[in-house]
Amino acid sequence: METASLFKRILDFTGDGVYRYSFDDSRVLYCNPGFVRILDLDLPPEAVVGRRLDELMVYTERTGTVRQAIDRTGEIHGFEYHFQTLKGEDRWVIHDSFIIEENGMRIVEAVVKDQTAVIQARQALLEEKERLAVTLRSIGDGVIATDTDGRVQMLNKAAESLTGWKQAEAAGRPLTEVFDIRSEYTREVCPNPVARVLAEGVVVGLANHTLLIARDGVERPIADSSAPIRDSGSRVIGAVLVFRDATQERLKIEEATRLSKLDSLGVLAGGIAHDFNNVLTSILGSIALARLANGSSGPPRANELLESAETACFRAKDLTGQLLTFAKGGDPVKKTADLGGIVRESAAFALTGSNCKARFDIAPDLKLAEVDPGQIGQVVQNLVINAMQAMPDGGLITVGARNVASPTGRSPDAQPAAPCVELWVSDTGVGIPAKHLPRIFDPYFTTKQKGSGFGLSVTHTIIERHRGKIRVETKLGAGTTFRITLPATDQPRHPAREPATRGQAAGRVLLMDDEPSILRFSGAMLESLGYTVTGAADGASAVALFAEAHGRGEPFDLVILDLTVPGGMGGREAIKRMRELDPEVKAIVSSGYSTDAVLGNHAAHGFSGVLTKPYRLAELSEAVAAVQAG
Repeated sequence: METASLFKRILDFTGDGVYRYSFDDSRVLYCNPGFVRILDLDLPPEAVVGRRLDELMVYTERTGTVRQAIDRTGEIHGFEYHFQTLKGEDRWVIHDSFIIEENGMRIVEAVVKDQTAVIQARQALLEEKERLAVTLRSIGDGVIATDTDGRVQMLNKAAESLTGWKQAEAAGRPLTEVFDIRSEYTREVCPNPVARVLAEGVVVGLANHTLLIARDGVERPIADSSAPIRDSGSRVIGAVLVFRDATQERLKIEEATRLSKLDSLGVLAGGIAHDFNNVLTSILGSIALARLANGSSGPPRANELLESAETACFRAKDLTGQLLTFAKGGDPVKKTADLGGIVRESAAFALTGSNCKARFDIAPDLKLAEVDPGQIGQVVQNLVINAMQAMPDGGLITVGARNVASPTGRSPDAQPAAPCVELWVSDTGVGIPAKHLPRIFDPYFTTKQKGSGFGLSVTHTIIERHRGKIRVETKLGAGTTFRITLPATDQPRHPAREPATRGQAAGRVLLMDDEPSILRFSGAMLESLGYTVTGAADGASAVALFAEAHGRGEPFDLVILDLTVPGGMGGREAIKRMRELDPEVKAIVSSGYSTDAVLGNHAAHGFSGVLTKPYRLAELSEAVAAVQAG
């Protein structure tokens, strides 16, 4: 009796659940407090006796297999299963039981050990491991983990992609075999960063200009850092290496550097163009006066030579315009122009000395257009040069222009408004691969050994600023066609003007320019047309002369102002002062900076017309007459 009492006290004391139940109807015959605690019952053990097990817990699929196992073998050992308490709490237990015969009754004697905390911790660990794996897979940077011997333990997807090694192949290999890094300049193998991490327990970064050589030989500039992995006792148990492909980052830095250089080039180009165009203006003034002096009775050969010199000056002007547009862009200085003539002259100039032939297909009834002739000429030259480069062994280039109807069914911003003119340049070259088409208008993009990759980008910019559209049609091995749609005008064509002759016009003109040669020659050209000219070297002098004439009731009929005067008042400020005195003043702005925003929108700045240096006598005459008539 004392032994039985001691045994019961031991069963009551143990934390495991001990119980007996009838195999036939699952009614509990005995249970200890541990059993009640595991089932989370608010009952004393004696109140549980007599109840069926399915009344004390919620069976799950695994719970039911206990009975099946006992049916088969008569006993079960170390069986892990899950059930829910009547309060809805999950429980995991280890079950040991066997069947005995007692008074003709089959009785199951069982012991269950509560494994809930262990199982939940194990599950949490598995979930944490899965979250870590998912996180590592989703990280865009490459991640490699090593053991204390520097052997690869894990690679994420990004690391697999960058190194060319799969996790299964790389596991257990030395890091230096999988992570092959070299100096970009010397091609020497770089020190293994993980080796230093493991030796010193510090974070180590890669030196600049480090290349990762992938398994397939592909080289990529990378940036990385490596850090130790420590256990709870701060002991180093491995290292983790995090690295990324720095190709795009480097390209952005290089592009920013190029843009910075390009901006500096733009400043330089603007100054050169201004000074060069001033020189050309003086030369053209001299040529115009020489032609007038020679007259119709002079030697014909002299007039031919002077005309040739004049044409050469304007080709030089086009070159400065190209330099400026390349370097800085600029709003177009538009005027009504014959695109057919621009296309022919620009294409012929670009083809000079090449092994390609040109065929022109220009409609005789081609409409006029409001364009910047210099910029559109540059577009044609860029496209012709691009076509020549696509046919290094020579070929046929077709340059055309025709009137087209404005597309319908689209928003007004999608296409220029009617009427339109379409220009096209076609070659019979190699064509453009489909993978390159989305990038052909990107700055610096080129697949050619020669060239900057900037021509099509400038072309695209110019066409956009003219409210036009450009598209490309290409077929590999059959050639490429660039088509440009530009707004046209219904203005009628006027007969060519006869060259201005002395004494045809009259009026008082105030001419301001900081270049003495331009004052001299442009003034002489105006006087040859019949105008009386007063010169000024800067804006302040021009404003003073204008105020004096206005005060005595003898205002100037026209003012021509140079836009930029280094170190002095230019045309922009001068016209403001003049309009304060006379809001109706008629003024023309003149500049060698063809990209200045004032030239593209002169009316908003108080000017009635524009003269872009250099200019012919006929252009000077037309500009002055147009402003006076307006």
